[in-house]
Amino acid sequence: NIYFHCGRNGHRIDSLKKNNKASFCVYDSGTVSEGEWALAINSVIVFGKVEIINDAQSISDISYKLSRKFTDDEEYIKNEIECFSHETLILKMRVEHICGKAVKEQ
Repeated sequence: NIYFHCGRNGHRIDSLKKNNKASFCVYDSGTVSEGEWALAINSVIVFGKVEIINDAQSISDISYKLSRKFTDDEEYIKNEIECFSHETLILKMRVEHICGKAVKEQ
């Protein structure tokens, strides 16, 4: 599963309520071999279905775990969750398919 956080309203949420299929793509910054101009890029795309998590306790628990990736400051994390969890939804993407590729421009 891949977890995301977002606001409670907007186009993303409206779209997911109509159709929960989604994809998520990441790619590296690319590299150029010495003496060449072509950029080599690696990417991964994940396909799956997204569940909207709206339960207050689950939002707090998952937000805490996500926050730990960025800081160890417990006081800061707890304050952010207290102040903003009521405005937050968590999206849980259940991964169904993953593919990737390496592309070298020519």
